[in-house]
Formats: sequence, structure tokens, C-alpha cells
Amino acid sequence: KATVGAKTPEEKTAAPTVEAPKAGDKEIKGTAPAGSDVTVKLPDGTEIKAKADQDGKWTATLPADKELAENDEIKVVAKDGDKEPSEEVKATVGAKTPEEKTAAPTVTAPKAGDKEIKGTGKAGAKVNITKENADGSGQGTEIARDVVVGNDGTWTANVPEGVTLAEGDLIYATPKE
Repeated sequence: KATVGAKTPEEKTAAPTVEAPKAGDKEIKGTAPAGSDVTVKLPDGTEIKAKADQDGKWTATLPADKELAENDEIKVVAKDGDKEPSEEVKATVGAKTPEEKTAAPTVTAPKAGDKEIKGTGKAGAKVNITKENADGSGQGTEIARDVVVGNDGTWTANVPEGVTLAEGDLIYATPKE
């Protein structure tokens, strides 16, 4: 005679990790046991599936109509084969990362008849220089393209032959991204 014992509990999947998500992110990333299935649950209950690669890295891409907002809480669970699902890992969405914008270049006040236009900008950046005629015609002339800002943060553009700076012309320095 033998008594049936309790089923041996299955081993639990190791808990995944989540890289700190930020508001506006379109992907949530982390690590989990290699080959495991990862489920990311958004605050509204939407579930996104991902699979950990051979290095244990996973990426879950948000549906186009979903967006992460600051202070949202997401939940992540991993399941490795026949093992029990992992403990639920929670991550709070942080503030959006500010966009890195190239600082707007400046133009030092050129004078009528000048043969050079100078200004400042972010070292290494490129600027395009144009002028708009003072007569209000909306006519413009390209003066220089891809002028590189020096390590000291200044740039110089030569006014091309046949172009004259007249009093009241508007000079534009546009950053080239």
C-alpha cells in the first residue's frame, strides 16, 4: 500500500529585469532566462509578448496606439519552458528624456558691404547661411552651405562674389542636423 504524495513543486522561472522605461518610449527592454517567454502588462491591461534571446535580452514593442506616461506602472513576468512563471516585476515609468537639440547658431551683426559673415554655434556642427533681401520681395540668396563651427564655437562664411549685403537684409544661420 502506498500513499500518493503531493506533487513536487515545479521550479520557478528566475525573475526578469526591466530597464527603466521613460515616458514616450516605444520599447520596453530587459533581461530574463535565455529563451524564456516574457509578458509585459501595461496599466490598461494590454499584454505585450517578447522572447529572451540566447543572451537573455528581450525587447517588447508597444502597439502604435499605446504610449507610456510618466508614473505608469508596468508589470513583467517571464516563463521558462515547463517551469512556473517568475515573480511579477514592477517598473515605474520615469520622466521623458529631453530631446538633444543642436543649439541654434547665432549671427554677429554684419554690416552693409561686408565680405564675411560670422557667428557662433555648437563646435563641430554645420550651419547653412542665407540672406533675405531687405526689399521685402521674399527673394533669398544662399551665401554658404555646410559651414563647420570651429572648436572655439565660432564660424565664418565668405560672402560669394556677386552677392552684396545691403542694409536691412536678413541673414539666417540654420543648423544642419
